[in-house]
Amino acid sequence: MILLLFSILQIFIPYHDPVPLLPVLTDYEVTELSKHTPVIALALADDDQFNIEIIQDIEEIATYFVDIRFSILDPESADYVSKEQDGPLPSLFLYHEQCILASYLYPDSNSFILSLCKIIQTNLRNENPTEISTLPQLYLSVSSCPFTILTTQSNYPQALNLHQRIGSQLGIIDLLNISNSLMHQLFPKNDNNQKNENENENILNENDEELVFGLFRKEDKIITNIRFSVKELIQKSIPVYRFLMATDILDPSNLVFSLFSHKIGEEEREFLYKLSKSFPNFIIGFGGLIVDYISNFAEGISGDDNHQILVFNLPNGVFYDSFKYFGNTQFNLDEWTNQAIKMLNDINENILLRSYISEPENDDEAQSEVKNILKSGENAHVDVNDEFYHYCVKVVGKNYENFVNDPNHEIVMLYKKEDCPFCRIFFPEFLEFTKECFDKNMTHLKFGYIDITKNSSPKPFPYMPGVPHVHFFPKLNKSDDYPIYVERNRNGLIRLLKENSVFDIPFEAPEIDKTQYSVELMKLLMNSNEIPEEAQAKLFQYIVKVADIFDDPNLFGDDEENKGEISHNDDGIQENNEL
Repeated sequence: MILLLFSILQIFIPYHDPVPLLPVLTDYEVTELSKHTPVIALALADDDQFNIEIIQDIEEIATYFVDIRFSILDPESADYVSKEQDGPLPSLFLYHEQCILASYLYPDSNSFILSLCKIIQTNLRNENPTEISTLPQLYLSVSSCPFTILTTQSNYPQALNLHQRIGSQLGIIDLLNISNSLMHQLFPKNDNNQKNENENENILNENDEELVFGLFRKEDKIITNIRFSVKELIQKSIPVYRFLMATDILDPSNLVFSLFSHKIGEEEREFLYKLSKSFPNFIIGFGGLIVDYISNFAEGISGDDNHQILVFNLPNGVFYDSFKYFGNTQFNLDEWTNQAIKMLNDINENILLRSYISEPENDDEAQSEVKNILKSGENAHVDVNDEFYHYCVKVVGKNYENFVNDPNHEIVMLYKKEDCPFCRIFFPEFLEFTKECFDKNMTHLKFGYIDITKNSSPKPFPYMPGVPHVHFFPKLNKSDDYPIYVERNRNGLIRLLKENSVFDIPFEAPEIDKTQYSVELMKLLMNSNEIPEEAQAKLFQYIVKVADIFDDPNLFGDDEENKGEISHNDDGIQENNEL
């Protein structure tokens, strides 16, 4: 009876392995553990909010692979190993036979880790991986990994070696075994052009120089051939065309050709593939993931209801008018390809000139906003007349250059963003001061404000470490411009005019707060390497001026390095002024 009861209870009592699935070990302990079995060690970043979730995922995967041990590196070991392997955290490290065979960036999906474990297990058991002999079978076999190395059975060990070497840079990639006949179908022999292209590559193993593998890129579904070279694999990993993301469009040096389409079919892929091969100086791809970034570029979009083209540079607010090339015509692969080639050639040859995003001029809503702010302010101005709106102007991209370069006025320009809370706080104070100047009949001045997210101009905006940003442009030498460096308030505006205007300013500001100025200017000085050379020179000149006001040459530190740096740049300023 007792035996019967015990046997029944066994059904309901789960088995507990005395060895935990995911022990926390040191690097030394993992190395020792890897003498007889491969170990996948998880190295986590301190205080990462996803650590618990990552651990749970690895524990679940560990239950499926009895031939592989899993562990977590203790924090000290994780930090040490990641630095030794030159990788970020979190990462996965593959230990076997008391050494680290490979390191992998932690993937976005658990399916990538499953692919890695299957490759390790197949190799550990000396099993021949399943051979794929046809293209349809190949396309069905590729996993969700972003890249897959294709190899024949005879070259499988070398492909596995390449797979392990690349993990720290490309993360976990898949590895598939294909037949010799399929390899020859994909890459016919006597490819002399390919050989010539790679004759200067640093081949990692000279005996394997002639080995050819395939690389399948998930993003653009292209299969390309690679040789036994990490450098070549990385080069070939860059897709011909992309599914555009924020990182592709936020680089100010990237000119982006984007196709927006309700579907991504074979014709759309072929359209982008042909353009990408012909115009490597453009970032070319599908724009479905970046629609939230292009609301200000509507003027540059053309095409039919289901397919639109936009060629643009987001950081600089630049686009190229594609309407004369595509108009409202329906998508047709051959016609659109020819028109796109013509457009991109015209851009490269400076036949098609760039356009700049701009809000409309003469914005009645802007005048209403200014009037409401002034009426509700501390001074409650009720006598705002139309003349004031010529004195305080909402500037847009189309008139920015002319406004700033006005030879008859000194210009005070406010740069702001609609979604900036500090801009919303400062803007009423800016308008109040503008009204004060207007009431004092200071006609030598003009004030302007512009939203830098909705406007751009052939004349670049000045360097600004943040917004709100106020800049003064003199009446004649417009390049002798200066910003407010410290106080973004009425006092800062008064100081800006007194320091730079050639006219009398009928306002006074309290004495400069030495502590505030030294702290704020020191912050700028510490980040001066990030400031463009011309703006950097002006900053150093201003620092010297403030130090003179306080009669304290050591205001910003008396170390010789800082002195030399300021002195050197001050000399540079004098040379620039002479030019």
